[in-house]
Amino acid sequence: MADFLLAWWNGDKCGHFPILHFCNVDAVIAEDMLTIMAYLAQESTVYADAWGYRDQVGELWERYRV
Repeated sequence: MADFLLAWWNGDKCGHFPILHFCNVDAVIAEDMLTIMAYLAQESTVYADAWGYRDQVGELWERYRV
């Protein structure tokens, strides 16, 4: 899940999320990820900080990429 969220945040810096990784997550988590993707497909560019999650994504970055 962290890879998915960080790729959404900034794929160039955080790494991209290969679609095959959906096969490696729990079905419920995959469904949540697809819900986010469906939403993003209908909107212009929207990032997690639009909903007030900038600090949480920053924490993910620190935990998984630094």
